[in-house]
Amino acid sequence: MRRSFSMFALSMVMLLLFASCTPQQSPPNPVQGPSPVPATSAPKATDAPAAQPVSLITPDVGSSMPWLDGSTLVYVPAGDFIMGNTGQDNPQHTVTLDGFWIYQTKVTNREYDLCVGLGKCQPPLDPQAVKNLSDPTLLDHPVTGVTWDQSQTYCGWVQGHLPTEAQWEKSARGPQGLTYPWGEAKPDATLLNFNNNLGATSKVSDYIKGQSYYSAFDMEGNTFEWVADWYKADYYPTSPQKDPTGPDTGDSRSVRSSSFSSTVDLVPAYLRSFFAPDKVRLDLGFRCVVDKPTAFAPYCQTSQVSGPSTCTTPTAVQTDSGCDDPNGLARGKVSGGTLVSVKSSPPLTKCAFQGQIILCAGPQSVTGQVTACAQTCSVGALSCPAGYKAVLDHQGAPMCVSDQGDPSGPACIAGMPGCGISGPGNNNSNSNSNSNNNNSNNNNSINQVSQGNIPVVCIVGTYYDRASKTCKPLGSGTTNQCAPGYTFNQGCCQAPAGGQYPGCGPNEYFDPASHTCLSVSQPSLGSCVTFPMTTGTCTSNACKPPAGGCIDPLTGASRPWDQASCSCQ
Repeated sequence: MRRSFSMFALSMVMLLLFASCTPQQSPPNPVQGPSPVPATSAPKATDAPAAQPVSLITPDVGSSMPWLDGSTLVYVPAGDFIMGNTGQDNPQHTVTLDGFWIYQTKVTNREYDLCVGLGKCQPPLDPQAVKNLSDPTLLDHPVTGVTWDQSQTYCGWVQGHLPTEAQWEKSARGPQGLTYPWGEAKPDATLLNFNNNLGATSKVSDYIKGQSYYSAFDMEGNTFEWVADWYKADYYPTSPQKDPTGPDTGDSRSVRSSSFSSTVDLVPAYLRSFFAPDKVRLDLGFRCVVDKPTAFAPYCQTSQVSGPSTCTTPTAVQTDSGCDDPNGLARGKVSGGTLVSVKSSPPLTKCAFQGQIILCAGPQSVTGQVTACAQTCSVGALSCPAGYKAVLDHQGAPMCVSDQGDPSGPACIAGMPGCGISGPGNNNSNSNSNSNNNNSNNNNSINQVSQGNIPVVCIVGTYYDRASKTCKPLGSGTTNQCAPGYTFNQGCCQAPAGGQYPGCGPNEYFDPASHTCLSVSQPSLGSCVTFPMTTGTCTSNACKPPAGGCIDPLTGASRPWDQASCSCQ
């Protein structure tokens, strides 16, 4: 820690001394604007606003930041790492990279559709991939069916670029050159989506156990990923030791990761592959890198996040037993949730439920196992990020609306000039001298400290610092800087008519536990309990002739009663 701090302090001194004469370094590949360019040249941004460079304060491994398309960035610090292995096109060597932020997940259908809706991206070329953009069950699956140019265009829209091979591999393997993102353990179905275990894509955050050293998801499995470099088999031995960006020209672009159909031998994170830049596949997607994030004005609307879910473990007990000749019966009750299903194991033959009551049947005097599943988790209170307030639209759908310019709202918004960083409730630099302001809304400022299990919610332009458990701004930014396609209006970035805002939809909330959007009206999780149930015994005393005896319904004559079969003859 001492060496890291000293290097940081030295770099800051040098920056102050030479800021007036040192040119700003360009990203490894210039970003692409909305207009397609020939694949033989790197794309360049044409419509991005003038971004103000920022000084990253103290992000470290594990730092994360919400980004302008609703994604999450994770930080990869500067330094050396081991790249390659022993293959003909990937000999092992040491590479040094500057620090950068990379998408925690592959770009999703939800995120890509946002760019298409703003007119900044073209729809995927594969017709099935186009349908996937609006399929509500696939919104958090990776976007596929896009070319290299389309991928780079999207990354340019979010102020970034496709990762270089070196950036991708460091994010996947960590500084020590692990074989797999999660370490050296053999791949299995709990770590990644591969080997046709599912036969299709999965949500980009489904495999928490398979995340990398830098907390990046899906670095292997689910879909292949475009990266920035041209592919050349003999590039590694001649590549620069610091920040390599790939050959200047080529016929194919490098591709990393593996897909949902890849076999185990194709999963090691040091393996390289390549496709022609105009290739599209339903198992090929991408993620982006942002070298120098900037602070943005807040969106005029953003999605909710949840407070901690309230979950209970259901309990179940047998309450009594009975007889329904020739079967025995057992009855039980579940507490602590709403029953959604029930099943039994032999020798019980049937189980059903109504409300909280379970009724099972089977042979007399037998015991079987019954599993009852109950919905036991509630969403919990919905809350908005600092600088936003919860409102209802005309249809009653909850949303978070910017408080910027509202005197009843927070004193400042993260990433905006004048926001202090000293602690909760800190007013901006333009506040008057009245330090006894009792407006409780001031406690919603960016440096809100996490209370218990309630997550700190940072907005675009700030990252979550794990050490202090606060949101820290990246820099001053500008008061009117918005992502391309949005217009600055009365203190916030407004979507065009019919356009969308990043993040979850108006009837959804972001669930930090599952890293995905869930319906506001639906509880998030359920759980099950298994317990024994024993049927009752039918005794001879319980088997009696009908009241009035056995009577023939046609003749009215008496009929004999057979006790053995418990029936009229």
